[in-house]
Amino acid sequence: MSDDLTTDRRPHVRAGSIAWGLIVIAAASLVLWVAFDPARREAVTGWALSLTAGGLVLVGVLVLGGILLLAGVLAAIRRAQRRA
Repeated sequence: MSDDLTTDRRPHVRAGSIAWGLIVIAAASLVLWVAFDPARREAVTGWALSLTAGGLVLVGVLVLGGILLLAGVLAAIRRAQRRA
């Protein structure tokens, strides 16, 4: 009998997809948490409107850094899965 027929054909876990799904769930939960309470909604609106140009740049840099960090972590997970 050929060794090709005895290979492991289990489905592989897509850790990247799971991680992105958790990120989307967390972001959606945060938006809903803020949106459903008028006091929280007003607090977030007040904070956003009080940002200066420097504050907006800082928020943008932080968001970009978070995205790059997530991409790096997911790339490391993918590399580890390919080695296994």
